[in-house]
Amino acid sequence: MCRPAAKRATLPGTSPFRTKRFGHNYRRTHDPRDHALARVDRPSTPQQAQSGDHLHHRQGTSPAERWIALGAGPAPHGRGHSGRRPHPRDRPGIRDRRTQQGMTRVAVAAACGKSADWLKSIEIGKRSTPLPMLLRLAEVLHVADLTELVGRRVRTMDYTRPGHDTLDGVRRALMAYPLDTPTDEPPTLDRVRARLDGAWHTWHTSTRQRSEIGRALPGLMREAERATETHVGDDHRTAQALLAETYHLAQAYLAWQAEPRLVWMVSDRAMAAARASDEPLALAGAAFYLAHLIRACDRAEEAQGLVTRGAELLRPQLDAVPQRILPMYGHLWLCAALTAAREHKPGDARRYFDRAAAVVPRLPDGYAHPWHGFGPAVVHLYDIMIDVELGQSGEAQRKADRLDPRLIPSVERRARHWIELARGAHHRGDHIATTSLLARSWRTSSETLNYSPTGRSLITSLVDNGGATVREDALKLAANVGLLAA
Repeated sequence: MCRPAAKRATLPGTSPFRTKRFGHNYRRTHDPRDHALARVDRPSTPQQAQSGDHLHHRQGTSPAERWIALGAGPAPHGRGHSGRRPHPRDRPGIRDRRTQQGMTRVAVAAACGKSADWLKSIEIGKRSTPLPMLLRLAEVLHVADLTELVGRRVRTMDYTRPGHDTLDGVRRALMAYPLDTPTDEPPTLDRVRARLDGAWHTWHTSTRQRSEIGRALPGLMREAERATETHVGDDHRTAQALLAETYHLAQAYLAWQAEPRLVWMVSDRAMAAARASDEPLALAGAAFYLAHLIRACDRAEEAQGLVTRGAELLRPQLDAVPQRILPMYGHLWLCAALTAAREHKPGDARRYFDRAAAVVPRLPDGYAHPWHGFGPAVVHLYDIMIDVELGQSGEAQRKADRLDPRLIPSVERRARHWIELARGAHHRGDHIATTSLLARSWRTSSETLNYSPTGRSLITSLVDNGGATVREDALKLAANVGLLAA
């Protein structure tokens, strides 16, 4: 009498299932690695087995195999497959380990200097975890291997960021500290203003904004710095305000690139220049840009306080010079609203948003600020982003359906809009829509998607978990943004 095969242990991420053969149930293990290993890791000749060349000679045969070669695991065989990998943001191991240790959310979050809601959003995958904070959680939970918290291998591509080809030139310009007295003719303030206006226009209209601005920034920064050294009196204060704005452009260029220390450098320099200008609008602008960095470090309360103080600094001038002050005043409240939404405080988020929206009727129709972009379209975009952050992806999609993307004056903003909608679709579990929206972002501005941590994370998730329907397109996107070699 035939007996069913003995139960076999399964590898992590594999799918045991039963097959019927000759009237009996046979339990066997289906491991999607088997096919990949047969092509990538197994030697085909004795010479390869001895030399180890089989570990390399087939890598890169297909996008899926290149993904495996990066340590990203197999591309899954379909939606619903039990071997599917978790979303890069999912942190079930944190919750499990916390429970094993008998620790409450409040206790773990407090040890990290955070709230219980913050930890909950990480455990359920609504918030990404920067590597320094992941290390802090490992310390609090007494975990030696980050794999235990993340639920999978910790891959360098989950935390590394790309660096643009022009980054080295910008870095050298920032690190240059000339000690000799300049002898050339100092630039006029009108010249610096014109060059800066042209650079902002390029940033918002080019599909390859980092390539073009990266080439222009070194010279623009040198001129703006030179102007502060040569002009005196009111002109000196104006030059300092121009220098602060130049550093804001540098921050936009450096954001999400491989050297975060440079982002902090230009943001700090911008605040110093703004303070030297003694100009409330320049100070408010520096507060706006610096708050983005502080928020990215999970210091939402400090970021909120900074933008609120910036808005209050401008309030006395709203009636005196409204067209000059109103755009920054409104954008500061938008920053406050999004920060509150990321902390899952819907009441605060909507209250701050309403303050920003109240500014729009006081601006000309179709207005968009030339460098930070505040206007009706940006307010609409923030309305959508707030809903996405609050987990209201359906409402976000309904609002997005009422916005004509052609009305978004900035190409870079438009590409980020598609990424936000892709994030909402991902929250709904709609892999096809997520893939389509990310592809649209790529067509709108390839560099915006390439340097977006959210976009790259979504692409990683699609390759890992999206299933066979979107696998080919997801792998193409991964190759496009440099997540695997072309």
